[in-house]
Amino acid sequence: MSRWVAFHESLKIYEEIVGKDHSSYAAPLSNLGMLERSRVLESEAEEGEDDNYASTQNDDETNIDLQTLRDSNTPEQKAKLSALERMQLNESAIEYFDEAYRIRLSELGVNHPHTIQSRTQLGSAIAVAVIAERKGRIGECGGGVEERSGE
Repeated sequence: MSRWVAFHESLKIYEEIVGKDHSSYAAPLSNLGMLERSRVLESEAEEGEDDNYASTQNDDETNIDLQTLRDSNTPEQKAKLSALERMQLNESAIEYFDEAYRIRLSELGVNHPHTIQSRTQLGSAIAVAVIAERKGRIGECGGGVEERSGE
């Protein structure tokens, strides 16, 4: 059984105990959202490392490849995520953040620090989705901003 499945099973049990609308139930939802976002950020960072890989390599044998070290210390090999997979993970994070925010808003109020944290997480994930969508549209236009300025 994967850790992911085990976590979701434990979340269901916790939901049965405290209820889905309890403010403490929002914490693991927020954590799941952060996990999804961190997987996206890690994948984006790895993609950037691949682009710069040739320019950063040297012949020094003492240079340690940290990515190889990380992969060798984890039981599951990490696969690179496609742009679509990153988008899906971000959408999943938005769903978790939204649910956590709605629970905290109704249970704790608009000015509670946990509610503010949830609203910030939700806004950040939505902003990433909007930016990715705009990049896609600009790429489809071919000319991007320059094309618009000539209108």
